[in-house]
Amino acid sequence: MSDRNIKILPADKGNATVIMDVGTYNIKIHEIINEGKYKELKKDPTASVESKIQQTLKTYKSDLPNQLSWQKLTPRYTKPPHLYGLPKIHKPCTPLQPIVNSRNSPCHPLAKFLLDIRAPLSGNTQSAITNTKHFINKMKEITIDEREKLVSFDVGPMFQRKQL
Repeated sequence: MSDRNIKILPADKGNATVIMDVGTYNIKIHEIINEGKYKELKKDPTASVESKIQQTLKTYKSDLPNQLSWQKLTPRYTKPPHLYGLPKIHKPCTPLQPIVNSRNSPCHPLAKFLLDIRAPLSGNTQSAITNTKHFINKMKEITIDEREKLVSFDVGPMFQRKQL
């Protein structure tokens, strides 16, 4: 059964499924687009970006570990990243959390390669928190003096404004 008037989406947080009217979803996603963080491009730059990455990889081909790396990193038949939104059911009026999906984009193979290099270096510190449960367990071990304050900073909005 298919109803083109509804969208079935996972919630931004938690293990929930949201059924949303397509018209409401479209209004909310257009609000995100029109906020000014994103801009409409006159031309799809995917082929140009793909070409620049290919040329750069060709320049540094001898510096890569092997021929297979160069072939795996070279983007072919890519598509532009696309924007979609996940409902924030914990917020009033259920705004959408914008997500830019870059899978199969020109930069995806290179990003994956760099992530594999960086992965062993991250999370290996005492201050690294992997998830909420880990944070709660860490907090049980900490005693906060009367003269101290525990503060939290939401860094999420910083990453949404980065140009991709």
